[in-house]
Amino acid sequence: MTNENLQVFSTDVIPVYTTDTGEKVVLGRELHEKLGLKARYNDWINNMIAYGFANNVDYTSITKNLVNGGRKVDHVLSLDMAKHIAMIQRTPQGMAIRQKLIDLEKKVSEGDVVVEALCNPEAVAKMLMKYSEEQKKNAELTAQNKELEKKNEYMAPRADYCDNVLQSTSVLYTSTDIAKEYGWSAAKLNKILHELHVIMKVGKNWHLYSVEDGKGYVEYKETKYYDRFTGKTERSSYLYWTEFGKAYIYDRLKKIGFTPRSEASRKVKEVK
Repeated sequence: MTNENLQVFSTDVIPVYTTDTGEKVVLGRELHEKLGLKARYNDWINNMIAYGFANNVDYTSITKNLVNGGRKVDHVLSLDMAKHIAMIQRTPQGMAIRQKLIDLEKKVSEGDVVVEALCNPEAVAKMLMKYSEEQKKNAELTAQNKELEKKNEYMAPRADYCDNVLQSTSVLYTSTDIAKEYGWSAAKLNKILHELHVIMKVGKNWHLYSVEDGKGYVEYKETKYYDRFTGKTERSSYLYWTEFGKAYIYDRLKKIGFTPRSEASRKVKEVK
């Protein structure tokens, strides 16, 4: 093996080469230089080889002809041998080189696994199937996220409104109280709720339809009043909306396109 057979693979910290057989190697003289050693290369490398490294297994000797007619011996070292030599030096340079070679070896190993997989039709099929499944899951998650965003967009105004209702210090609301939030009169609100079959007129007073009764939407309060036509004190039952009833009215009106003025004005600001 000669220097011409080596292709540069990496130059970070120390040059690493690829042989014609694909093996990753380091040149002895370059390792000696990067370690910053003062000892002569020939003496140093012979001492290192004496640790038990085998020729043509852990290293290969190569000779390069010099311009002046002389010859220079170098050694092609395996990554394992280079790592051991770097560790033996017990210097910061040696530890840095050793760690770099370990990291590089790991990357090479991972790359070999990928190459081996690509050369195996069955492995390729499994990889493509896994990729397809992951893409399908990603598409499903994206669709779910979009659906959740739509639901959040729909629910946010109602949640804000319910928060305001639940934080209110008032326990009961008259139709006038609720109608004001929409910019209406109580008569208009009652008329719409009557058309929606929410309330009905019984005598002079409004009452909840029986289908909605018992759900905690309303309370009835008996009030005494003086009837100037009969000259007597009469009793009358008036309907009051609870917080749940107010939220129920909100839902029913929203379905037909009506929202409180505060919510409508907020949407206008968001559009601007």
